[in-house]
Amino acid sequence: MNERLLVPKEVLFVHDTLAKAEFEAYLIGGCVRDLLLVKEPKDWDITTNATPEKIQALFEETFYENKFGTVGVVTNSEDPKLKVIEVTPYRIEGKYSNARHPDEVKFSSKLEDDLDRRDFTVNAMAYEPSTGELIDTHGGGKISRERVRDEFIRILESQRPMQALYVAQKLGILKYIIPELEEGMGCDQNQAHSFDVFEHLLRSLQHAADKNWPLDVRLAALLHDIGKPATRRWSDEKRDWTFHGHDVVGARTAKRILADLRFPTDTTEKVVSLVRTHMFFADPDLVTLSAVRRVIAKVGQENIKELLNLRICDRIGTGRPKEQPFRLRKYMSMVDEAMRDPVSVSMLGIDGADLIEMGEKPGPRIGWILHALLEEVLDDPKKNAEDYLKKRASEFSKFQDAKLKKLGEAGKDRRSEEDEAAIVRLRKKHHVS
Repeated sequence: MNERLLVPKEVLFVHDTLAKAEFEAYLIGGCVRDLLLVKEPKDWDITTNATPEKIQALFEETFYENKFGTVGVVTNSEDPKLKVIEVTPYRIEGKYSNARHPDEVKFSSKLEDDLDRRDFTVNAMAYEPSTGELIDTHGGGKISRERVRDEFIRILESQRPMQALYVAQKLGILKYIIPELEEGMGCDQNQAHSFDVFEHLLRSLQHAADKNWPLDVRLAALLHDIGKPATRRWSDEKRDWTFHGHDVVGARTAKRILADLRFPTDTTEKVVSLVRTHMFFADPDLVTLSAVRRVIAKVGQENIKELLNLRICDRIGTGRPKEQPFRLRKYMSMVDEAMRDPVSVSMLGIDGADLIEMGEKPGPRIGWILHALLEEVLDDPKKNAEDYLKKRASEFSKFQDAKLKKLGEAGKDRRSEEDEAAIVRLRKKHHVS
């Protein structure tokens, strides 16, 4: 990826003319932001240490009709966006009587003074097109995380977020957004992958953008393997890299990243759940229907489609050509089948009110009993019948608290031995960890 941003020849001409006259000149403002987003800027602004009079002396056709020092340099371009390039001296602004224009403007000889008056994330950065240097005197420290988040969302929701994040990394901006992403650079993976962790995550994100999937899927695609650098270990036995527990570590890391960027709680919880669950196993020859129900119960019925879409992004980001091979399509059909069965306590044939009518006192024991019942129903949906559930609930109600609590908590996250054995076989077969 070339770290230089694409700047039209008309803009370069204005910049180079100033530079040849031994003046400083930088692209500034919205055009820098749009370039980083890999978008065509609507207009082009240059800031310089030259005064308006000296700017006008360098160009054949200009106009200067404002008190802010902005000189319009007229070019020969037929493109309306490039017909006039605005050049403004570095300046220090006084107080504002309205939100748009300062009451007083003073010119400065220092770029830092001009950047210090700007408080919007990328507006406070200047770009030198001849060297590719990005000047950020704020160092990211004075920029609110909410504003960084807003710029980040614009990147994610753009058509080419992969290229935008590559450019952001090359120019030193990415470390102000998600520094953990850069840890994936040069972090080689196992035989199932063609790219290092960083490129894999960006390619996964790009596929989510290509499919026009929502923000939470794009975030999950970008962060699903964020825990790999911290968990990478070499296995002499396999003669390959392993990443045991990267889903757990990644979920914790994703939660910290999204909290730092001030994402809403519901978005954070959904993305963290997708990252934590993205290693679900989808080989229908090895995974049972009860295991599929547990995946649905874990991620939530409302999120299972997004989880499957994340798997597709993961596949394409790995370098595989097909979105949905037979195994994944078969797994999707199993999901459809399992969705007709109870996968959460709320879908059981009885509820807490029924248990209270049966004589159970309100309290944590009700939740333990319901989760113990759910565990049985996950294994056999036919047991989700009121008579059977009430009979089993009556038996559970006789248990001491310690035993019932243990049984209920096991019902929340236990996997059958059959499922565990299937997981081991599948990992060995497909070189995944």
